[in-house]
Parts: sequence; structure tokens; C-alpha cells
Amino acid sequence: MVAGTRVPTLAVTAVFAGTIWLSAGQTPAHLKEFEASMTEIGDAFEIIEEMTPSPVYLLNSARGDAIARVDVARPRMDAVRKFFADRKKRDGVEFSDAAIAAIDAFRIELTRTTPDQAAAIEALEEMTRACAACHAVYREGDTINGYRFKAGAL
Repeated sequence: MVAGTRVPTLAVTAVFAGTIWLSAGQTPAHLKEFEASMTEIGDAFEIIEEMTPSPVYLLNSARGDAIARVDVARPRMDAVRKFFADRKKRDGVEFSDAAIAAIDAFRIELTRTTPDQAAAIEALEEMTRACAACHAVYREGDTINGYRFKAGAL
């Protein structure tokens, strides 16, 4: 990962998710599911992003913990994809598909007998790029004032 490009996942998704429904003009029930999904994905990957580049990645116990977190986050990414599909937002679906593919590739790396740390890091970087691309199109705001969908994005 290029220094300075990593998005602080938990902080960004938690703040984004916590304020998103206020300005989206959508029913809270749909946005509550989106909010829960973004929060769980952020929670799962905040720790994974810290652990994967470190020497602890090579430990089976650390990879087992990461698998458990991925197994929580993966279905939530499906919910994010559905959120965009229900709104006929093709680019949102494509961003979601790219993130899902990266999550799946990362999980495969976690289960290998001989860990390939570089491949795992690359899969996480792919996921980060997919998420950042989606955020560039759909999200505005900051950590102080909160994140929300851009006006007219949905």
C-alpha cells in the first residue's frame, strides 16, 4: 500500500454510516441495513488491515481470526451490493463487485498452507481501491461533520 493512501476504515465507515440516512431521502429501514453493513465491514477490516502487513500474519491463529472477520464482512458487502442494485446504480454494483472479488481473493490467501503475505496485502489494496472509488462517486463530508451521500447520487 502506498504510504498515506490508506483510508482509516472504521472511522470513515462508522461516521459515514451514522449520518448517511439523514440526507439520502430514502426510507430509514433500507439505509439502516446499509449503515449496519458499512459498520460491520469497517469493524472487520480495521483490524485486518493492521494485522496483514505485520509479522503476526504468518501465525495460523491470526489468520484464523482474520477469516472469522472476513466471514462476517463478506455477506454485509453483499447487502451493500443489493442496496445499489435496488436503486439501479450500476456503478455502485460494479464497485461492490470489485470489493467482493478482492474480499474473496483475500480469504483464499488466508486459507493457504503457506501464507503469501504479499498476495494478501495486494487483495486488501484492491478492496481499498474499490471502496475509495465508490466513496469518490457517492460520498461527501468529513470525519468532523460526518459523511453522507452526495446530493443527487441516489
